[in-house]
Amino acid sequence: MKHIEETTESIKAAVPAGFSVHEFAMAVARTLVDEYGEHNIERFINTLTSELGKTAVDSHGYSTATIEANTRKFLNK
Repeated sequence: MKHIEETTESIKAAVPAGFSVHEFAMAVARTLVDEYGEHNIERFINTLTSELGKTAVDSHGYSTATIEANTRKFLNK
């Protein structure tokens, strides 16, 4: 887990001040495709969903299933 914590801190330090959640999500999506390949998208989304909580609902009332579907649509552009 130490590696995860160190990587998380590195990412936090690298994200520009004022970077919106939307911009961050776009950067993560593009990095995923560019560095890990499209074949890893489903695995990434499954892990992300699990980490966020399978029954999580954001402040706008979107379920993780809706978020997952929207992420898939974005990545297929």
